[in-house]
Amino acid sequence: MSIRLIDLLGRELGGSLGGGARPAHQALIPRSTYIDLQTGKVLGVLDPRSNADIYWIELATERSATYDLHIQTLQGGHVTQYRGYRRVEIEAGEVHYLRVDLSAQQGEIGFAVQK
Repeated sequence: MSIRLIDLLGRELGGSLGGGARPAHQALIPRSTYIDLQTGKVLGVLDPRSNADIYWIELATERSATYDLHIQTLQGGHVTQYRGYRRVEIEAGEVHYLRVDLSAQQGEIGFAVQK
């Protein structure tokens, strides 16, 4: 299974889940990180609104699978918003896209997710 984070300019950050990291796209999202943990993958963007206000999360697989996805924003050392998707089924060859619209209300970063 692979996961990618894509910004409005088509820059991406991503890797393969369970199959080793795939090379990141040449036009990486500025100030972004990709961490491959034994239990999952972490994709992060420091100060994401300085790059774009809209991002897409792409999940794809060559075989049927189940995944958990957690999206959160952090500011000043605390979580400002969180949304979790648990035990989502994805069929072989299927691609899931989620659009994440960032916002700042009263100076606090947040987001809205569209499938």
